[in-house]
Amino acid sequence: MLADEDTNLGYPTPSHKKASLCVRVGIASCLLASIYVFQSLTNWNRIETFTPWTKAVSGDENPNEVSLGNDIKELIETQQPSCKVDHAALSRAKTEAASLKKLTPLDREYFTIRMNTWKRNAQLLASIDHHAMCEGVLQIQIIWSDPDAEPPSEVINHKSGKVVVERHAVNSLNERFNMILISLDDDLLRPCDALDSGFFRWKRNPNRMVGFDARSHVEDEEGWKYGSMSTTKKANTYSLILTRAAFVHSDYLKIYMDHLPRNIFNYVAINFNCEDIAMSLLVSALTGGRVPLLADLWALRSQIKVSHENAISSKKGHMSSRSNCVECFTRVLDLRSKEGHIQLSPLLESKKQIFRVGEKSGNSNDFDAAEATIIKRESDLIARLKEWVKMDKSEFRKHWNEMLGEVRSVLESHDLHVD
Repeated sequence: MLADEDTNLGYPTPSHKKASLCVRVGIASCLLASIYVFQSLTNWNRIETFTPWTKAVSGDENPNEVSLGNDIKELIETQQPSCKVDHAALSRAKTEAASLKKLTPLDREYFTIRMNTWKRNAQLLASIDHHAMCEGVLQIQIIWSDPDAEPPSEVINHKSGKVVVERHAVNSLNERFNMILISLDDDLLRPCDALDSGFFRWKRNPNRMVGFDARSHVEDEEGWKYGSMSTTKKANTYSLILTRAAFVHSDYLKIYMDHLPRNIFNYVAINFNCEDIAMSLLVSALTGGRVPLLADLWALRSQIKVSHENAISSKKGHMSSRSNCVECFTRVLDLRSKEGHIQLSPLLESKKQIFRVGEKSGNSNDFDAAEATIIKRESDLIARLKEWVKMDKSEFRKHWNEMLGEVRSVLESHDLHVD
């Protein structure tokens, strides 16, 4: 087994470590993934137009009624979420979650990317060019919310034939959870094998989320707070994932849109924050407080981002706002009760590992998976992983740099250089 003594969660450190930068746009576009049934995919072969909505759903109100309601008025005035528990909404959500659609053979082999973008066409096209080359990507859906510009023709008529553009009348973080499959930031790229690492784990656990960015919550006398990446690493526990890199069943996405308590839903729409916390906590609430699963450690560290000065996470008050969300959303979703209390799971068992990380699913290890349950792309990845285990540190890092170099070359072909 390859051993690594680095302190950053035990990940191998590539020679271009400084190349992992952050490119963000005004909206915090996130990567989220799930499977979408093929019958529905066939309806996306055109440019679609979507209109904004705000549902006020609680108690005996009509779920289809559209209204601003008191909750959203309160948000506009206070910029704070209402923490009223919506038992009716939770009950509806749990009823829907009890009968998730079974995966089809196609669902077990392919996934669809859903990509948020905002006035960064060069980064958008570079991301499309890279991810369209991934064998497991069936389709790339672009969420276009810019009313002042048309999507580039290179996007609409992309040479891969995999791209579909959706026009949205509103630029909202909730939009990524509307008919979503795999949602990507346009500035975020990972090798195809890394995406497959999360996808193959998810398809064995379709009732769970599987992600690439672990975060945590912190419980203390002053209230529950959001645990940043540094807090999560130091405690070596996690309970949340960022939806910029996560697989989730498409039925959960419908539940988010239709049955997420409106005080949470409206807060996200107004404040452009915490949609990832809302989704992660919602699925945990629907699975007895269980935390999301994680892709392999090497896949978590394979992310490449292009820098952008307007990072939402760097804005003043961002972290305190996220702590407010954790404090409030866990109450609204009843994740503090004895029966459904959200868990904190160990992150790393050893700093020398590069594969399994986070909560164990209880299902077969990838190396032990029965041949009848896996597709050729998955068995090929397993074979490569077995070879990686045999490599010494220098050999592994050479392979690692070559793998990430393929991604960087796509960025460079669009004059998007990583420092």
